[in-house]
Amino acid sequence: MSQSVFISYSRLDRAQCAALRKNLEDCGIRVQIDEISIEPGSSLRDSIRRLIEASDWTICLVSAHSLRSFWVIWEIHRFVETLSTERFLPAYLDQSFLQDRFVGDVQREVSERQQALASEMQARLEQNRSVDDLAAIHDHLNRLANELPAVVRRLRELCTIDLTPRNFEAGFGKFYRHMTGEGVPLSSITTPDSLENASYAERRRRIEDHIATNELQEAAAETMDLLRQFFSNDRDAVNKATHLSGQIRQLSEIYERESKKPGPMSFKFLNEYNKQVFDYADELLGLIPPELSDAA
Repeated sequence: MSQSVFISYSRLDRAQCAALRKNLEDCGIRVQIDEISIEPGSSLRDSIRRLIEASDWTICLVSAHSLRSFWVIWEIHRFVETLSTERFLPAYLDQSFLQDRFVGDVQREVSERQQALASEMQARLEQNRSVDDLAAIHDHLNRLANELPAVVRRLRELCTIDLTPRNFEAGFGKFYRHMTGEGVPLSSITTPDSLENASYAERRRRIEDHIATNELQEAAAETMDLLRQFFSNDRDAVNKATHLSGQIRQLSEIYERESKKPGPMSFKFLNEYNKQVFDYADELLGLIPPELSDAA
C-alpha cells in the first residue's frame, strides 16, 4: 500500500516544497498540498484538518516564512498538542527558529500589524462600514502571537530534519527512510535550485509530458508553479489554475471509483471522461503561452 503525505508550508517556500513533492512522487508516495487538494468553496480549516487526518504523514517545512503564517502555526499546533507526533515530520529550511530573539521579533511584527489594523477598523466604523474581514485577520494574528512560543519550543525539542539547501539530498533521504524503512530508490535527487533554474521552455515541456501521459494532477501543479514563477502578477491565471486543479482531482477520483466497480466501465462514461480529459488539458495549456512574454 502506497504512503500518503500532507505538506504544510509557506507559499514563500514554494521552490523547496515543489522539489520535495517531486522527489516524493517520483518515489511513489502520494502527496497532498492544500492549494491543489482543497475543493473550491470548502472551509479551509476543515479541509486542512481532513487532509492531515487522511494522510499517513504530515511534513512541515519550518522557516522564517512559515512561522509567520497563521495556518502553518495552526497545523503544527494541532499536531503537537492533539495528535500523535509519530506521524509528524518537521524539517527546517533555515535556522531562524533556533535564534533566541526569533519569537520576540515575530511578536513585535504582529503587534505592529495589529495596530495598523486597529486604525483601519476605527476608520471604517466611523463610516458605518463592516470590519468583519479585518476582525478575522486580527484574531488570526492574536492566535499566531499567542501560540508561537509553544510551537517553537516543541520544534526545538523534536528531531527536526535539516532540509537547508546544502543538506537537501541527505534530508530527503532521512524522510524516505523514516517513512518506508528503505533507502531512496532514485539515482538522483531533484533539488530546489534545479527547479528554480529550469528554463521556461523546459518547465512548459514538463507540463506537456505530464499531459501526454495523462498525469493531469501533476500537470496542474506544475502549471501553478510556473505561473507563480513567471507570471506572479497575473492573479486571474493563477486562480484559474487553482480552480482547474480541483476539477481535475475530482475527475480523477470519479474515475478511480468507477474502476473499482465490478465489470467493465460503460462506453458512455469513458467517452465523457476522455472528453473532459482533453478539455482540461487544453485549458491548462491555454493558461501559459508557448513562449515567455516580455511582461512575465
